[in-house]
Amino acid sequence: MATLAGNKVTAYSWTPSPSPNRPIAPPAGKVWSSVDAKLCAGASPIDGTGFGFDWSVQMANSTVVEWDGRTYGNTGEIIGRQLGPNECERGLVFFATPRGRRPQYVVFSSSSVIKWRVPK
Repeated sequence: MATLAGNKVTAYSWTPSPSPNRPIAPPAGKVWSSVDAKLCAGASPIDGTGFGFDWSVQMANSTVVEWDGRTYGNTGEIIGRQLGPNECERGLVFFATPRGRRPQYVVFSSSSVIKWRVPK
């Protein structure tokens, strides 16, 4: 889907308890989950923003879980770098989600708000 800025974003899947595991434990009552996501610059470059922190998951009760905020460089996550025109980056975005619950939506919020329904 395209944003108002002309960038393209795709959420391919949501995975509970992804592997490889994060090098730190999630907060109590939570598990690590991830979204396989892709961000492509449009005609203008992206300066390294618009990666993890623009992604969230929305639970069925409308609670929003933000991106974990940490990258380790070795677990396949999107780490954020400048993208030239029409260049893409694909990787994982990690979240500490409530144990035993699945989000209703994956959300990208930047120049546009785009939602993908998580299949049951």
